[in-house]
Amino acid sequence: MHYLHKRSAAAVLLLGAPALAFAQTQSGNGFNPKISLILNGQYAHYSSDAPATVAGTLLGGESDYAPEGFSIGETELALEANIDDQFHGWTAISVENDGHGNADISVEEAYINTLALPAGLAVKFGRFFSDIGYQNHVHAHAWDFADAPLVYRAFFGGQLGDDGVQVRWLAPTDLFVELGAEGVLNRLDSDVKYYELEVGGARTRIDLPVDQAVVEEYRGEAFVNAGRSLSPTMRIDLGLTFEASRLTVTGDA
Repeated sequence: MHYLHKRSAAAVLLLGAPALAFAQTQSGNGFNPKISLILNGQYAHYSSDAPATVAGTLLGGESDYAPEGFSIGETELALEANIDDQFHGWTAISVENDGHGNADISVEEAYINTLALPAGLAVKFGRFFSDIGYQNHVHAHAWDFADAPLVYRAFFGGQLGDDGVQVRWLAPTDLFVELGAEGVLNRLDSDVKYYELEVGGARTRIDLPVDQAVVEEYRGEAFVNAGRSLSPTMRIDLGLTFEASRLTVTGDA
């Protein structure tokens, strides 16, 4: 059994949002982005040095436990602003230790969402964390626990996020009821070359069954969420998600 103690230095540094004197002739709104830097430190101690495994599942590098001892977790730079009265933009850039002493920089989210669609509708498009499940859309520094739940680690490598579009509808009721759907397209271009080195340094290419291939995934999800506050400190939430995907491989395969 693994025990992990985490102390998060949730130092949210609000970096200057000075009102810039840009006159937008079309909308009449000033451009004033919110910028925050979130530093997330942690301490981990394990009772076992056994690797992180889940029977019957091949785990990726992002599914490993945090390094033992003191370490810097995920540092996140977030920028957001209202583009105008119709659209809002959000970007989150993360910096994380890859486990070998190197910084892994990635754009976790970069999307635009609508603000004023009628009838409780909202649309989001760009790169975003999927709303599959209860926690997937929550960033790591805001988790209630040290690492992602087992099912997220096994099937999503921690978190599932892609480029696509999402549509949501919020029911006009006292009970929180939300319906939504999202669709994404992933594409991977593979070009693998292997050579056999001969005496004298000459190289002879080895012909592989799959040298060049293009893998595309079309994935769609539909979800419904419902919740209600039972008291100022207690809330119940229920959710149901359906996901379907199709892979196509073209090229040598």
